[in-house]
This record gives sequence, structure tokens and C-alpha cells, in this order.
Amino acid sequence: MVYRTGESRSTRVILQLRIESTGLVLGSYSGGFHFDPALLVVDSAEAGRDGSRFVNAQRAAQGDIRFAGFSTTGFAGTDAVRLVAHLTKAIDPIPLDVVLDVAGDLEGRPVTRNSLRGTRRTTSAR
Repeated sequence: MVYRTGESRSTRVILQLRIESTGLVLGSYSGGFHFDPALLVVDSAEAGRDGSRFVNAQRAAQGDIRFAGFSTTGFAGTDAVRLVAHLTKAIDPIPLDVVLDVAGDLEGRPVTRNSLRGTRRTTSAR
């Protein structure tokens, strides 16, 4: 799992969640973003466009966004969720927890943690 944060000269941030697997074809996943809504305000949330991907931002004002996806043939890309948000004050790093609750391969078998990658990189928003 990879997510990137970027901050421009203002307090606007773009958060891109990418879910990557190694050694298998990912067929499903579910998870969430958890954050302090007093520090991070979500302006928009968009799911990736391949397979069946979903994002539920109804509880963004409470600091909780859920996401999920499934595909019977595997996902063509790794982009799961894109959030556009703004910070109420300059904070680095951005206090955001990303949790992948469950992931499965095309046969429905659970994906082990060592089959998923996670890194945190900061890039500038454009």
C-alpha cells in the first residue's frame, strides 16, 4: 500500500492512495482513512476508475473515510482513492492513518501483509 502526500504553498493537499501487491493478482480490498477533522478538511474524494472501486466520504467531517474495491480479473492500475483536502494549519507530516482491513486474491483467499508494500513519500502538489 502506498500513499503520497503533497502540499502546495497554500494549505491544500492531494492524497493519493495506491494499493500494490507483489507476487499475486489483487481481487479485492477494503480499508479506511482516519484523521483529525480539526486539522484536515476533505474537499473531495474520488475512487480509482478501473474495476469496481468505491469511496464513502459521508463521515469525512468526523475524520473517517472508507474505501473498497473488487475485480474478477484483477485491477489494471494501483490508484484506489484520491483525496483533495486542506489543512487548518501547516503540519508535517500530515496526521493521517491509512488502514487496509482486508485484501484478497482473485480466488478470494486473504492476502498476507508481506504481499503488500507500503511507503510514505511527500511530493509537491501541482
